[in-house]
Amino acid sequence: MERKEIVALLTGYRETRARMAYLREEIVRLKRQAERAQQPQALIALNALCARQDGPRASTPGDPAARLACAAADGSARLNPYHAALEEAREEYERAARACRLVEAWLDGLPARERWVVERHALERLPMADLPALYEAQHERSYCLDTLKSLYRKALAAIGRMTA
Repeated sequence: MERKEIVALLTGYRETRARMAYLREEIVRLKRQAERAQQPQALIALNALCARQDGPRASTPGDPAARLACAAADGSARLNPYHAALEEAREEYERAARACRLVEAWLDGLPARERWVVERHALERLPMADLPALYEAQHERSYCLDTLKSLYRKALAAIGRMTA
């Protein structure tokens, strides 16, 4: 994975986590709407149409509307208007979850100082110039800006090796 892609995943981590939370709720909402779209009265009528002895069968050539009615009566998901949106939301959620797992694995694989710099600069988007004072305040030890930049570059190189 290239450095640009790594930095993009790191800087987009918080938004990706927020998107995942939204998608979880959206998936629940779409599931409910898909279930409501299966109207019992309509399914009973469609089942009656398919069950008639003289009625058209989905497996034989005939009226396309009758084939659709039989497919709906059988619970075909492709006829549900919410099915495509639900599948799309699930796929996007899986992509976001994978990206978050990658970032979390990368951070777990870094030494503490490098992880700290990456978390502050890439994830929290703090300017690199603010990090020396923040590090000194949190750890009672000071590092110059060049040292923290070097730690950041080392962290990105280590992540690059993890993805190779």
